[in-house]
Amino acid sequence: AAADPFEFQKDDVVAIYGNGLADRMQHDPWVETVLQSHLKGKNVRFRNMGFSGDVVNQRPRSKGFTNDAEYLQHVAPSAVFICYGYNESFAGEAGAAEYENELANLVERYRGLRKEKGVDARFVLFSPIAYEFKGDPNLPDGQELNANLAIYTEATRRAAERCDAGFVDLYSPTLQVFNATKERLTQNGIHLNAAGYEQLAGIMSQALLGQPAPPTDQLGDVFAAVKDK
Repeated sequence: AAADPFEFQKDDVVAIYGNGLADRMQHDPWVETVLQSHLKGKNVRFRNMGFSGDVVNQRPRSKGFTNDAEYLQHVAPSAVFICYGYNESFAGEAGAAEYENELANLVERYRGLRKEKGVDARFVLFSPIAYEFKGDPNLPDGQELNANLAIYTEATRRAAERCDAGFVDLYSPTLQVFNATKERLTQNGIHLNAAGYEQLAGIMSQALLGQPAPPTDQLGDVFAAVKDK
């Protein structure tokens, strides 16, 4: 959980960076739906900047694609959510310190860029989620994966402390949810399905705002608007 509830401010623009976890929030947009359901009247805008395959210090793009510094300033966020760690975790324990350093460097670079525009942006770092294993013989059992993801969760926590950013542990609560239900919440152990993103939305809402997700049958209009966007 975050140390303190995150305070969304009126007219915030929230940029979400990361790899597959962030990118696929656009497919099943429960996270933004649930957060917006608590933010009525604040005119908060979310801009998803996630790309599957990215790592914290490498962003493969087609030639001519706007670089990340220019794109950051174009979106002009007042708050930045950063969701890395899964792709990086394949480097194992030996790569955790480099990941921590690169993550802290990224925050400081983006913070400096926003200050050039007179904006004191707020940052929240999210750990990777856990790996889900439901006995599928075509998938790994995830023991090594989860051991590494736990290490990279702690590296994310340390990076947040170093650069005075918020921190949200997604690994521990998702591992608990995966172990507590027989329902599959991922497509392949790591990419969440729609039910998985519903669960993640509640986890993030509780961590950021101290509030659970409203019942999904109360969110139809908001979900439809976010999905259309």
